Amino acid sequence: LSYNADLVVHATGSSPLMPKAIKGLNQNHVFTATDVLQNKALLGQQITIIGGGLVACETAVVLANKGKQVTIIEMAEKILPEPLFIQNAMMLNRMLQHPNITTKTSAKVTEVMEDKVVIEVDGHKEWIECDSVVVAAGFSPNNRLYQSLKEKTNIVNVGDSVEVRKVLDAVHEAYDVVLNL
Repeated sequence: LSYNADLVVHATGSSPLMPKAIKGLNQNHVFTATDVLQNKALLGQQITIIGGGLVACETAVVLANKGKQVTIIEMAEKILPEPLFIQNAMMLNRMLQHPNITTKTSAKVTEVMEDKVVIEVDGHKEWIECDSVVVAAGFSPNNRLYQSLKEKTNIVNVGDSVEVRKVLDAVHEAYDVVLNL
């Protein structure tokens, strides 16, 4: 790679997290929410989503609107535990009332099997039957390229490749970098 630049702006985003503590995530019927939202996943009819944050809930709504039966499993006491704009939270909570969406909170996924997901609720094991699993358990920054170049060139890292957050924050950060050129 050869280039001539005064400044390189590194904005490679983030990658979906795959929780190491959950057994069976390497199976063919397990996908990330990113795969699903980019239409890269061949899903069955009965889907379990691991995670109950913003991306998980938006993915559930998309799938329910396609006629899929969706169960959201969230470790926290409520779905959408992170702060959202009140209007967004109200709208998404209303959309989550879809008859094809079921939620299970205070539940920890321990294993993904061929036709079910094993969860732990109050120290007891339960099973959720499904034919597809979608992991929406957060993201981690893609900053390997930045790390390899930061000592070799004038480079600034922006957006989710610094820290995963809302798109508005990333846009403002990139805007500030450009303004200061």
